[in-house]
Amino acid sequence: MGSHLLALDKRSGETVWRTERPDFRGILHAAGFGHRPDALVIAPGTLRIVAYDARSGSDRWRVVGLPNEVCASPVAGDGLIFCAGWTPGAGVPRMPDFDSLLAAGDRNGDGRLARDEVPSGPAAQHFNYVDADRDGTLSRAEYEFIAGVFQHSQNALLAVRSGGDGRRHRDARGLAASAGAALRTDPLLYHGRLYLVKNGGC
Repeated sequence: MGSHLLALDKRSGETVWRTERPDFRGILHAAGFGHRPDALVIAPGTLRIVAYDARSGSDRWRVVGLPNEVCASPVAGDGLIFCAGWTPGAGVPRMPDFDSLLAAGDRNGDGRLARDEVPSGPAAQHFNYVDADRDGTLSRAEYEFIAGVFQHSQNALLAVRSGGDGRRHRDARGLAASAGAALRTDPLLYHGRLYLVKNGGC
């Protein structure tokens, strides 16, 4: 899919650095924190948050515990970075194993599944998401990667220490749904309180 993080010179538009993100899927909403030489770009994505060095693009630390797609941007304050992630993809029924799908639908015996060969269910429902190379078929590698992502997807609110080591300060994963974590809305940190808004209210 060519997933990557790109830094451009704001004056010339030239590429300063480019960091590949081959295991990330979906939309990226990164945020930069700090103006010192150790400033970070915090990029939540598939299942995890990754901190990149703002000057070089090198991977500084990562914390797992997010859903399969994260659209909201992180916010920082009080020495912490807060990241909320919610997606309907988290908690979906476990995807059937690929061999059973082949046995049920691979009519031409090529070891891949075209759209009209996929039995109804989660695999058919998520066909476009699984088909990373957009060739109209599902390979074993594509399918098993996404099946693993779905299995580990968690709707969550995470607070991470921003001192450079990425240690998780608090994991409110179990409270994420009742706390109001939303698909697209960014958290708001105001006077020591973190506000989350989703459809239906706070």
